[in-house]
Amino acid sequence: MTGRDIHVVNNSYIRRLSFRIVLRFIRAKLSDVADVTSGFEAVAELMLKGIDELKKIVVQYHQGNIDLQDAHHYDFAILYSDQIDYFIFGLNPGETKEDRDRFPGNGHFNPYDPVKYPENMQSRSAKRYISFSEALCGSRNFLISELFFWSSTDLRQLAVRYGAPIEKSPHLPFCFEMNQRLFKIFNPKAVIVLGLNIRRHVLKIKPNLEWVAGEKGVFEHYQDSQDNARPWIFAKHPAARVSTVKRKQISEYLREL
Repeated sequence: MTGRDIHVVNNSYIRRLSFRIVLRFIRAKLSDVADVTSGFEAVAELMLKGIDELKKIVVQYHQGNIDLQDAHHYDFAILYSDQIDYFIFGLNPGETKEDRDRFPGNGHFNPYDPVKYPENMQSRSAKRYISFSEALCGSRNFLISELFFWSSTDLRQLAVRYGAPIEKSPHLPFCFEMNQRLFKIFNPKAVIVLGLNIRRHVLKIKPNLEWVAGEKGVFEHYQDSQDNARPWIFAKHPAARVSTVKRKQISEYLREL
């Protein structure tokens, strides 16, 4: 065998060895990706189990309090994505004739949850609420919940039906605790509260919110001084017929947070 032959054999051996090394490296990386993917799936599964447990607690609480039985429905932790960047909060669920027509009787839990019912079951107000939330967030990476879970046609009916104004309701601490558990699970970038006119009620419920900035009649930015300055953005409610310009203004502000 000549020196040239040895050189050719060595090059061939090196190429085969290099290929094996690269193949082994690729397999190792694919294994890492699979492990990471599996890890993400495991975390997501644990989060969903945590949410399901919280929902069971809310349902049990509702069933155990006779003064809540007149509620047509009650809402808590409705997910529209596996990834949650924003929480959408209202003061409490609204209640309309269309709601009662679609779901006769009382005591419906999360009647517009897309996991439970197809979206064509949603009322016009529910569709408008979800569409507006999606436009603000730029995606469906949000969760919808309420500061007080049980429905009413307005705040006056809420006080009459449940025996006290929302700020003094004996059920408010329970709602607060359940929502706090949601924060621990998801750690959202920001909270969006729909309804500028309910700001004074929310500030009584959460007195630790501090004003940061705002655009009169469009949005108000507060931060939670006890929660790493998490932004709370109060925006006009979609029922107030928000113009496209104002909606884009709110959306752009959210992106800059």
